[in-house]
Amino acid sequence: MKNVKARQLGRGLWVDLHLSLPADLAMSEVQQISERLRSALRRNIKHINNVNVIYE
Repeated sequence: MKNVKARQLGRGLWVDLHLSLPADLAMSEVQQISERLRSALRRNIKHINNVNVIYE
């Protein structure tokens, strides 16, 4: 994970991050990893409204 940026919009946070994954991963695996990451961030950081994951 790199290039993590967060900005406050109203009362919530919007997070953008770049995630480096192996090129041979199936899209379903990429989506599962992304959802687990989003869930973990929302559990641990209050007021996150959106997490935008860019895959590399």
